[in-house]
Amino acid sequence: MIKHLVVSNFGAFRNVQTIQFEAGVTVLVGENSSGKSSVLEAIDTILALASGGLARLTQRQRDMLRGERTILIAEIHRNDKIFAIGVALESDAAGRLSFRAQCALRAERDVVGTANMAKLLYDRIEAELTRLAPDQALFNRDVSTSPTSIQFSTVDASRDFVPLIPVEWSPLNVYLQVAQVYSPSWHRMRFDQKRIGTLILDREASDWARLLSGMLFVKEIRTELVGALNAITGEITDINVETMAGSHVLRPMVHRGAHFRDAVTESDGTLRALAILIALLQRPGPFAGLSLEEQGIPARFIGIEEPELSLHPNAVRVLFDFVRAASIKHQIVLTTHHPVLLNLVEADELRIVSRSPGEDMSSVSNVSDRQRCMLMEANGARAGELLVDEGLEQSE
Repeated sequence: MIKHLVVSNFGAFRNVQTIQFEAGVTVLVGENSSGKSSVLEAIDTILALASGGLARLTQRQRDMLRGERTILIAEIHRNDKIFAIGVALESDAAGRLSFRAQCALRAERDVVGTANMAKLLYDRIEAELTRLAPDQALFNRDVSTSPTSIQFSTVDASRDFVPLIPVEWSPLNVYLQVAQVYSPSWHRMRFDQKRIGTLILDREASDWARLLSGMLFVKEIRTELVGALNAITGEITDINVETMAGSHVLRPMVHRGAHFRDAVTESDGTLRALAILIALLQRPGPFAGLSLEEQGIPARFIGIEEPELSLHPNAVRVLFDFVRAASIKHQIVLTTHHPVLLNLVEADELRIVSRSPGEDMSSVSNVSDRQRCMLMEANGARAGELLVDEGLEQSE
């Protein structure tokens, strides 16, 4: 799981901001333009750099870089190890972008205690970047720092990020390959669906039919998908994927009434809900019929931007039931400001994102102690109700 994220000079975050996540569900809530999306975008930027260097950055991610230096740190807990990935992105006077990175491992979780390893790595990177000239390597490769038991290695701006992670750190490699942030696009979902793609559903769900075609061979997944779609629409009783004759194009179909019809004719909200269900239920790997544990694939990080978009309130409840069920195995981070969804969230799962009035600066913290007490009381207030009545407050 991603335990801590440190963000500096990225998106809505100008100053250094440390964000802590829950093992199950974490819900980022705030007004429009408060910075909710910047949190997930920061995580997605780290994942992009880890899997393919600067070439994987989207234009949106490049646009969120502020000033000359951005630092992003993710602290990942996996089994008995704690990994921290630190990335520094810099642009020169001509606007050319480069990145330098560092990865740290601490073998025993109980040695760390309450220490925030991500913040420790941030302090180290900040100090090194201040000292070094722009064209110097960020760190010497494979530096061992005693007595902290942290091992460091690095890459320079001209190299791919993948060699940064040693082979013996395979749990981190696999974790990064199956982690994903989702913002499904019903527009992209209506494009022709190809039979080729990556290991997991892509961010915009543009390859959803390919993933769906494999998932439907697993009886329990098919049953869950059809049940959820029926609960959302009241009419869908089956789903299938056909291959169009003479091509590699897939055609997803849903059964309504007495006939199958093209799934892309469904409403925007239904398509987007289907994409989120695929993201939650998919089993990345070569054997979709086996559980992730049987394939040796770890619990995943799943980020979802505003899952409630274009959905009826009852459909939001259905979808969140699947989010809650998936969170037993996986770590899920949502952005939202939807009262119905927030009414289903526990107080400790909330992270309030706020933008300072008159300042181009955002912050993230837990809900205030006062409102937390209100939410924790038996038959007390619910988060969605508080949002509507008085707004959700940050802790001091």
